[in-house]
Amino acid sequence: MKHLASILLLSLAAASLAGCASLSKNKNSQMAAKTENTASSVSSASGAKPALTDAAISGEWTIVKVKGQDVPMEDHMPYVNFVPEEGRFYASNGCNTINGEFAVSGGKTLKLSNVATTMMLCHDVPFEHEITAILSGEVQPEISISNVGHESYLTITDKLSGLSIEGRRHNMEFLNGQWRVAQIKGKTINDEEANIFIDLGEMKVHGNTGCNFFNGEIYIDPSKTNSVEFGKMGLTRMACPKYEQEQAMMLALEETTSAIKGDNGRVMLLNSAGDPVIILERQAVE
Repeated sequence: MKHLASILLLSLAAASLAGCASLSKNKNSQMAAKTENTASSVSSASGAKPALTDAAISGEWTIVKVKGQDVPMEDHMPYVNFVPEEGRFYASNGCNTINGEFAVSGGKTLKLSNVATTMMLCHDVPFEHEITAILSGEVQPEISISNVGHESYLTITDKLSGLSIEGRRHNMEFLNGQWRVAQIKGKTINDEEANIFIDLGEMKVHGNTGCNFFNGEIYIDPSKTNSVEFGKMGLTRMACPKYEQEQAMMLALEETTSAIKGDNGRVMLLNSAGDPVIILERQAVE
């Protein structure tokens, strides 16, 4: 546009320049509107990404890449957790814990301050020093978010050193609420009493097998895609003719390792092989 404006300065009068400025403004407005309707993973024509806020990066991000290299999946994965209501972040480099204050500046720059870290000596911890360096508060890295399926990816990049880390955050909120059990391992269930209530805020699950009430806890493995598991399940012991349905439902819940959205607002609970073990339909709560 600058090149075009230079040519017009040589050949057009001031009135024409004003018309060009108006045209430029209209084009920029159209581009801004188009960018607002684009997913956060997609850049605008100028290369600029949507502005981020403290709230946008809220939550725990499992660090899965450092300098473009995969972080080995281990029991103690490094992570960074942003808590906007406190204005603080809490992190682990796989060995030591790190915490401090944070703020997003200008929609793309991460400012960290008053950072403190433990000083334990650990051996053979991949990328320990790189993660500490980028979260030290001594640099002001740029950040961006992309969305893939039920997950978001936060990239934190120090352009001066070329150092970057990528964190993954699960977005499993679609599971929250009351569900009717529509299928168990391919078998249609026509029983309004067979239901499940999922509360990710409390990490609790409860429901009815069509015979007995059950309750338990929810686990999400940050190292696995679309992870959700149910454990510590308790069940009442009332006898009824739906024993086979109850047994199949409880076994299917125990086998569940992940969940994805299906068609028509349904949700599929999958086993470790990726096969649907339960299909849920949203149930209206009266």
